[in-house]
Amino acid sequence: MLLLAASVRHTASFCWAYNTQLYFNHYFPGTDVGLWMTVCSIVGGTIGIATGGIISDLVVSRYGMRTRLWVLVISQGIAAPLAAMVLYLEPPYCFVSLMAAYLFAEMWFGVLFTVLVEIFPRKMCSTAIAIFIFVINNVASNGQLTVPVLKPILGFRNTLCITYVGFYAASSFLFLLTQLLLLRESKKENVVLKESSSKIADSPLSPAVSV
Repeated sequence: MLLLAASVRHTASFCWAYNTQLYFNHYFPGTDVGLWMTVCSIVGGTIGIATGGIISDLVVSRYGMRTRLWVLVISQGIAAPLAAMVLYLEPPYCFVSLMAAYLFAEMWFGVLFTVLVEIFPRKMCSTAIAIFIFVINNVASNGQLTVPVLKPILGFRNTLCITYVGFYAASSFLFLLTQLLLLRESKKENVVLKESSSKIADSPLSPAVSV
């Protein structure tokens, strides 16, 4: 489930990145896209990545190890409407919205790989993460090819609403499902640990406690 959520989220980034210049050339010709995208990426993206890590660490310190994905659920959910505003506002207001969208959207990467490190066994962690990156990159690379297919049918803006904004929202929902699964597994592990502890305590071989 986490792999699916990450693949959908990564596809949203690819769909926007590969069509940004084409989109503005189509709807707002003459816009200095390069300058605005550089500023938005550096400011919004950098702050978003750093903030995501800080917030996720605070969440974990307060609510436990298996709660980190809540940051992705909320951040991607907030990023989706901000990304929609990018498509429906004119320059320069759309770039202000884009910077805000990046601030929340880019929280995902560092948090995601921290979760991977936490859930995979140490012996296979590097291999698992390498395969994970390989899969999401290939899915995103091929997923962005849906844009030129859908564009003649739905129009450029509507297509990006689905593949960019929609995939942000979909990834938020999928991260939510993943978080709920992790919480359920965590509860099962706690029950097993309690049962094991009680069996050890009740065992006749356990050392007697003197008062």
